[in-house]
Parts: sequence; C-alpha cells; structure tokens
Amino acid sequence: MITYNSKRGAPLLLRERWINAFVVLGLWSALGVFSSLELHLESNFKIQKSPWTHSLYLEITFTTICALLTPVVLWLARRFRVDEKPYWRNVLIHVFASAMFTIVAKSVWTPLVYAIEGNQLSQTRFLWSILYSFDYCTILYWVVVLASYLVEYYRRYHKGLLDSARLNAELAQAQLRWLKSRLHPHFLFNALNTISALVHEDPRAAERMIARLSELLRLSLRDGAVQEVPLLQEIEYLNMYLDIERTRFEDRLTVEFNIEAGLDDALVPCLVLQPLAENAVRHGIGARAGRGIIVISASRHGARLSLSVRDNGVGLRSNAVEPEREGVGLSTVRGRLDTLYGRNQSLVLRNLPEGGVEARMSLPYSTASTSTQEVIHEAV
Repeated sequence: MITYNSKRGAPLLLRERWINAFVVLGLWSALGVFSSLELHLESNFKIQKSPWTHSLYLEITFTTICALLTPVVLWLARRFRVDEKPYWRNVLIHVFASAMFTIVAKSVWTPLVYAIEGNQLSQTRFLWSILYSFDYCTILYWVVVLASYLVEYYRRYHKGLLDSARLNAELAQAQLRWLKSRLHPHFLFNALNTISALVHEDPRAAERMIARLSELLRLSLRDGAVQEVPLLQEIEYLNMYLDIERTRFEDRLTVEFNIEAGLDDALVPCLVLQPLAENAVRHGIGARAGRGIIVISASRHGARLSLSVRDNGVGLRSNAVEPEREGVGLSTVRGRLDTLYGRNQSLVLRNLPEGGVEARMSLPYSTASTSTQEVIHEAV
C-alpha cells in the first residue's frame, strides 16, 4: 500500500499509470503491425491473396484483446512470482494462467472476426482456432511475464545506483566534516600554548591574541558546514591566524602575499592554508634565529589552481619529497583534498634551493557557481 503525504502523489501515480497503459498498447500495436506484414507476405505465396489492410485488421484486433488482458497478466506476475518460493506452485499457476489467456483471447477474437466478416463459425473451426495458435499465445503470455520482471529488475538496479551515489556522497560529507573538525582542537591547542607563554611576559599581546583567536573561532563555527570558500575569504581566515603568530614573533616574522589577479572567487577548501602556514611558522621560522619570511602564493594555470606556502626556515630533515611522518595538520589537509577531489589534486612538500620549504597544492579551478556536492559526486 502506497501512502502519499502530498497532494501531488495521486496525480503523479495517475500519470504513471497512463504512461504505462500507452506503453503497453504501443508495444502490442507494434507487434500487430509486424505480424500483419508477415501474414501479408505469406499470403502472396497462396492462390487466394488478401490485401494488407485485411491482415492488419486481423492482427490489430487480436493484439488489442491481448493488451486488454495484459493488466491481469501483470497482476499475476507480481502476485505469484516465479523467482520466489514456492517456485513450483507459482510456475504451475502461470502455466494454467497462460492456457486461460489463450482460451480467453481466442474465444473473444474468433467470433468477433467471423461476425464482422459475415462468415458462419462452427464449433470445429472455433476449437481449431484455439489449438492452432495455442503455442503462440502461450509464448506471448510468458514474454509479458518475463518482460515485467526485466523492467522491475532494471528499476531496482537504477534505484540501487542512485541510493549508492547518495550514500557515498553522504559518507564523503561526513568524512570531510570529521577531517575538518580535527583542525579546530589542533589549532586551538597550539594557540593556547602560545597565549599561555605571553600571559606573564606581555599581557597586552596575550589579550590581542585572545581577541583574534575568538574572532577566528567565531568565523570557523559560522562556516562549520561549509567545505569550500572563495580564496579571498580563505586569505582573511589566514590573516587572523597570522596576526596571532605576528604577536608572538613580533618583528621576526614577515608575511607576504602573492595572489594572482582575478582569483578572489576561486573555491578552495575552508581553512586549508592555516595548517600549512602553521607548519611553516613552527617548524621553519620557529627554529630559525634570524628574521623569518612566509610567502603565500596563488596562481591559475588553465583548469588548475596552484596554492603554495613558502618559508625561509631550516628546511626538511632529508631531501625526500615528503617527510616520513606527518603531523595532524598536514595529514588532515591530505585527507580533505583526497575526499574532495580524488586523484585530481596534489600536495607536495620540498626543500627550496635557497633554503626553506615550499608546500604546493594543485586543485581543479572552480568558482562559486560550481557546487561542492557536484565535486564530491565526481570524486566518488
């Protein structure tokens, strides 16, 4: 039993029934036309030829009767499924029903044709008419039954694909939310450690850091469910974090931005630059005695968007492209990029010839007109 919570349910169901009725009638009509052509070609080899219109009338009349009986056949196919237990009982019911289908169809068609043509129908001719096409009508019955199962299996398969895509998209969204949530306690822990170190040394600087931290957390909570933001907004988030670090390092930290014109609306993962900048500050600038410089760059190369965070710190411990062990921030960034873009992304860390480390990301370029949901479906 189907229950509809909206008034649109009944019209949609009625429309679907009308469409199904027209499909059934159209298929039977096509069979009638094809059979009439076959009957007409067969009559050309006989002494008494018949016009094609006569053959068409005979076959269309028969297929119309079969079309009227089709709803009963479809109901029997759903009620007594041959692919469900008890198999033998259901098969025997359909064998009996196919015989009744033949008898009913021919019992209606034969007297009707003879009456219209003005011929007298005898009992012998009536029985011969039924026996002559018994196998043909039985095959038609089973074709209808099997065709109904094929259509049902296709609908189940298509529904399964849609459900699978929806579940995969929901799983990807849940994974993204989890990965993004890892950044908040990680960043908050490091920021509070910095503030605690300044509480007694420079109370005014600690107050400024607390104010910037509260503002950054407020914005991150506001956009907690958003996975992609315009690059301009991401730069604003990054500036709030860097203000906290500038307070700590004072004149030792210089930040430069090299953003290509026209990229303000380019979509990037929310808070993706902050972990990279944090790595540059803590593992690069923090271990350096002199003045530290961090350069954030963004450029477009065709359908690709390139983001990089570069520092002049001590560099990686080895010359490997990636470190052997990554922290929470960097591993979270990799996980988010992989979930959002699949293989259509890259994140590479490398030592620079002049010293320092560069973290470079390559993403598919898109603007606010491209939804995150579409990107997730493509990745799945």
